[in-house]
Amino acid sequence: SQEGYKMSAFSYTNPVSNKGEIAMLIFLADEGAEALEFAFQSFKKATVQDPSCFMVDKDFTELLTIAKVFPNSTPLLCQFHVLKWLRSLVSTARASAADMGVTVDIEKKSIIMDGIRSLLYAGTKEDAQAKSAKLQQEMMGVEVRVGNGDKSYYTNLGEYFLKNWEACADKWKTCERRHIPGLEEENTNNKLERLWRSMKDYLKLMTSGSSSIAKAVRILVDYAEAVLVDSYTWDLRHDMRIAHKDPKIVEEYKHAAKELNDRGMVKFKTSVDLLLKRERLMEVEQGEGEVETVVRENFVKKPVATEGDDCPSSVHSQGAK
Repeated sequence: SQEGYKMSAFSYTNPVSNKGEIAMLIFLADEGAEALEFAFQSFKKATVQDPSCFMVDKDFTELLTIAKVFPNSTPLLCQFHVLKWLRSLVSTARASAADMGVTVDIEKKSIIMDGIRSLLYAGTKEDAQAKSAKLQQEMMGVEVRVGNGDKSYYTNLGEYFLKNWEACADKWKTCERRHIPGLEEENTNNKLERLWRSMKDYLKLMTSGSSSIAKAVRILVDYAEAVLVDSYTWDLRHDMRIAHKDPKIVEEYKHAAKELNDRGMVKFKTSVDLLLKRERLMEVEQGEGEVETVVRENFVKKPVATEGDDCPSSVHSQGAK
């Protein structure tokens, strides 16, 4: 802005439209701890309850601020930025001076990145432990450059990874965060990044050079509201309609379509189909004063024969011989 402030924002993914939306615009004189804490405290005042989690890149100042202002929220790292940061780190890899028997070429760097990626997406903690041990083997004899400018230096990659990444595994490994609602398939803030990029492009289009904070706020608020209106009207026009022979189930689908996006509706239909299949497979029958469960073949309802009945059926109650 003309005043020299940096624009940022708190964004979230709308669970209904599955698109990024702006919660609050902020303009900071700098990105230091004091300015960030003021921004997060302001956001806290505007929220009804603390968010369950925040997703950021590996900015330690942000992580410390979140822990201080929102102690009940879980800070998470965007997996896209995790891979991006580690890819940049591994690109500086070289053989350790103490172990010249190791060759660190493009193929070696690719193997290390494949190991990191495999560890990142491991589905269980046991699998992650095994892949972590294998990755440490690949990192033996390899060192990387850390730090900036004249203060940069080379250090052992395996030790650095254990200290700075494995120590905060709960913030970036899939197996450590898959229990958090909403993160079953969403582990990056790419949707929010796209929204943020679109807002900045729109602001540049509507202004020539730098603009005042007041003007920027007016332009961006109008833009955010227009995006919300477009998203809402699009959802109204595109509510998923799912046909079914049972009118009651059709009504349930209609109600669900008002709250769920297309992906949510597909998951909901899958759950309904599984429940219906289970109902067709399992039936409770009353026979000789006892309730028993009978598995049916071909999903066809059949009478249960009892002792003394002249019936060739192979399905009998417990009293049949």
